[in-house]
Amino acid sequence: MADTSRGRIAYIAESVAGTTPDNPDFQILRFTSSGLAYTKQTTESNELESGAMITDLIETGAESGGNLDVEWSPDSYDDLIEAAVRGTRTTAVASVAGDASIAASGGTATVTDTGKFANVTVGQWLLFRGWTNSVNNGWKQVATNADNDTITIEDANMVAESAGGSGQIDGQMIRNGTVERSFSLEETYTDIDVFRLFKGQRVGMMSADFSAGSILTGSMSFMGLDVEIEDSDPPSWLGTGSRTTATTTGILNATANVGGIYVDGTLSTACFKSLSLNIENQLRPTQCIGSKFPGLVGYGRQRVSGSFTKVFNSIALYEAMLNHSDVSLAFGAYNTSGGIHFSLPRVKLGNDSVGLSGGNDTDVDESIDWTAIKDTTGTYQIQVDIAS
Repeated sequence: MADTSRGRIAYIAESVAGTTPDNPDFQILRFTSSGLAYTKQTTESNELESGAMITDLIETGAESGGNLDVEWSPDSYDDLIEAAVRGTRTTAVASVAGDASIAASGGTATVTDTGKFANVTVGQWLLFRGWTNSVNNGWKQVATNADNDTITIEDANMVAESAGGSGQIDGQMIRNGTVERSFSLEETYTDIDVFRLFKGQRVGMMSADFSAGSILTGSMSFMGLDVEIEDSDPPSWLGTGSRTTATTTGILNATANVGGIYVDGTLSTACFKSLSLNIENQLRPTQCIGSKFPGLVGYGRQRVSGSFTKVFNSIALYEAMLNHSDVSLAFGAYNTSGGIHFSLPRVKLGNDSVGLSGGNDTDVDESIDWTAIKDTTGTYQIQVDIAS
């Protein structure tokens, strides 16, 4: 019999949607639950039959895909994040321990490391780790990039620190775009040697959920094309390929690992209880004559939205909701293995539910939903920074 605790999911990027590469080198994924499924569409025959029976049930189509639930950890989902955002990762910044130095004056930190900042973009968030002064650690946004050697950070808390020790800086930036990517997902029931291959899978949705006192969870949904199943090991599609072991980086949490929540560019002092983000690509299957599976999976507009709940401490966000004003949001998480950071340059606030419904001896909570729109330059609506 098959047991869920013996299940495995692995993926590989496709060059052609619906075609698994020859001799694929699959990457095993970390996940908590899988909803991948083959879904059949059928139609009953309308023939008249004297015994009042149904004469046939005809297969008229099929779809494939489903959700994967995850616990977010650095370096585990970078390819899928890139596919969800539909952008392309910038060249990684890798300022190794002991090379960089920080000078601080007047609320600005100047960071120097010879030749390491050539690919840094203004507005990018970089992860500082391992610095002796704790205020120098965490996600920091680049204010200027003077040359390949020097960047500045607008942060009044950072302090001077000389090169040496274990301080390092890492990061890659992804901004939303229109790149279409697909994957082959291999689902394995290892205890009975049964394999399912879901081909042409596009990332339709990605979510991240921060909740006080909890680990950082989320999910990804897929929509794709053909499905194959085999009960021999190795399955025919593997050929001389392999499967790379899953990452072992530490799971992020929303307690010790959240570096700060920024509202309109300022680090918020409010007590946030929960925070969520959803990216939806509005995928649609297109059925074609001659094939039971979709002929293609198309993209719609990208919708980025979310919500948060915090203890009510200021009228600022309520006023922004009343006035339908623009607000920016930025938040992320990190640990010793790396991290993930989200920034929304321009959001509109929806309903703001604040009131005295909780009765005595409870917090007054302010719960707000939001929707991202493109920034005032028309460049992007979501930026994801990753580090490992």
